[in-house]
Amino acid sequence: MTYVLPPELQSLLAHWTVRRNERDMPPRRALSLSAMEAWYDHLAIIDIAAYGGLKRYEFAFCGQAMRFRLGKEAMRLELRDLDKPVWAELIHTLERAATQPAIGYGSTTRPGGTFVTYCDLVLPLSDGGTRATQLLMGSYAIAHHAE
Repeated sequence: MTYVLPPELQSLLAHWTVRRNERDMPPRRALSLSAMEAWYDHLAIIDIAAYGGLKRYEFAFCGQAMRFRLGKEAMRLELRDLDKPVWAELIHTLERAATQPAIGYGSTTRPGGTFVTYCDLVLPLSDGGTRATQLLMGSYAIAHHAE
């Protein structure tokens, strides 16, 4: 099945692109959460800590709707603290997003038995340099059906 980037994520990508201002990626300070109110509940900001070739991803912010995508309240949790299926869906998208926008897809079963497929857009953010120090993740449900 092929999916198209939902309109909400298309507009988030356009917002990021404007803030990038011809750089590889915008600095985090160029994107305030208050200016991203339209996407607020569907956003996560993920800190990247690099130790040589190893990276650790920690959720610094998670909107309310991200609880469904991530399976729990993830604020201050590391990626590896999420359930293994969620972690496995996200790790490759997060790794690709360290240098350029990355799109991924994942699925979960919500309470009540509804199976939901999500589209994730992950965008790199810098500390003002050329290396990603944070990731901005937007996620929207794109398909629902009963199991």
